[in-house]
This record gives sequence, C-alpha cells and structure tokens, in this order.
Amino acid sequence: MLEGRDKMFRSKTQVVRSLIIDELVHVKANPFRVRVWAGEGKSTICLTSQVVGGPPPDVCKANLANLVVSGLLYCRLPLPSFYEASVQDKPNNGNPLPSVRVYRVTYEVYGHGLRPVLNRPTYAPLSVIEFTSSLLVSTGTMELF
Repeated sequence: MLEGRDKMFRSKTQVVRSLIIDELVHVKANPFRVRVWAGEGKSTICLTSQVVGGPPPDVCKANLANLVVSGLLYCRLPLPSFYEASVQDKPNNGNPLPSVRVYRVTYEVYGHGLRPVLNRPTYAPLSVIEFTSSLLVSTGTMELF
C-alpha cells in the first residue's frame, strides 16, 4: 500500500517533459543547437541556440524552424513552442561582457495541417531569469547553450 502512495507522490513531483532531441544541425552552412522537450499531454518546447563562434538563430528566419518541424519532428502536430537563445558579443550599455538574449518566437503557418510551413517569425523578448526558471520547472534542466 505504501509503495502505491509513494509512486503516486513521485509522479506528481517529477518533471513533466523529457528531452527527446538534442542535435547539432546546419542551415546554410551555419551550425545551430536544437533541443526539443515533449511530454504526454504537455506542449512541446523547442529551443534553438547558437554554437560558439556561430551566428545567432535569427539569421535563418524560418528555415531552422521548418527544419525542426519537418526534419526532426516529422510534421508532428500541434506545433511546438519555439524559443531562441543567443549571445550578443557587442558591449551593451557600456557593459563589456556579452549578454544573453532569449526570445519566444511565433510563426505564421501556411499549408495543410499535415504539412505546415512556418513563415514570418515574430520575436518577443524574454528575460533570461524568467525563461530559465520556467524551463527548469517544465523540463528539469536550465541549460541554454
């Protein structure tokens, strides 16, 4: 009887999403890191980030998101929630250290529901603290890069 209660308690406190994809992909000869978390009954989260020395993911516009949807997730619906993390190397407001930028990215969806095509990304900036805390709660990790 106690084993059943312990199992029920652990299932409520465990992470609700699991890392299903952690890949280094190339778009137009530029490398990017793609991580996707999914869970039963939960929305899928996709985080794209730049590789050291590479450009930020926003240079690819929707090409990287379309690669994720069609090539890695095989057009699985519903579409994931997309986030982008990058490092701004330029000094920001006199601060000589690089700053991390995180965006929630939404796309216009064209085509049939079984083969969606993403276009025209819209970027909404997020604070790194807000993003990492929500990522930690929903995935069990807060690694951005």
